[in-house]
Amino acid sequence: GALSETCPRFAVAPHGSVVVGLTLSGVLYWGREVVCRGCTSFALLGDAFLLYTLEAGMLTVKLLHPSGVSVGAGKEELEWTRLIEPGLLLVHVPSVPTNAASPCSAVTDSRVVVQVPRGNLETVHPRPLVLTVVKALLQHGKYCSALGILRRHRVDLNVLVDHSPQALYEGIESFIREMTIANLNLFIASIGNTDCVLTEFPYYRELPGSPLPTVTAPVEPSGAVAEITGKPKT
Repeated sequence: GALSETCPRFAVAPHGSVVVGLTLSGVLYWGREVVCRGCTSFALLGDAFLLYTLEAGMLTVKLLHPSGVSVGAGKEELEWTRLIEPGLLLVHVPSVPTNAASPCSAVTDSRVVVQVPRGNLETVHPRPLVLTVVKALLQHGKYCSALGILRRHRVDLNVLVDHSPQALYEGIESFIREMTIANLNLFIASIGNTDCVLTEFPYYRELPGSPLPTVTAPVEPSGAVAEITGKPKT
């Protein structure tokens, strides 16, 4: 839809008629809806994420509504923030192939580059983008690559299990063959019986990618650890 004010900087959201615009006074609009005030820069990543920076030095990543028409509050909304330095600006966000059938599913990089007032460029890996890349790898059975990314960004390795326990259990032989001894030991030492997708990353199932099986019951005390190692974790 149309913007409520004149916005020298604007962008059109993919697969929709919504215009995102930034006024000279720092008001960021999603159509006629105000996203925030004090905004210094913004960028769209496919039809899944809206990234923007604030005068106070905050970088925000917002998961857009699946319909792509609103960024209003709701239980499915994700808003990840990180305080970096006042006056920062977005310089680069991951590119998405324009010929992809579903642009958001083609996110293969989590690097976001920002510039701080003194001129330095800094690379940030927002957690939602990291998990989007990991989710895509896991959906293609690339557990070793996913583990490397999770380890590099210090994300709970339980994601490897909780992404889809059934898929991991059914392909456990291939999983073990793919892993080095060091990575396998690290994985076994790290996994626990708490479903981190439900506790740490409740937005994980809403990230771009194929829908995951619905979890209807919590993991039992003997759950993930017992299934993989053959004995409960003490």
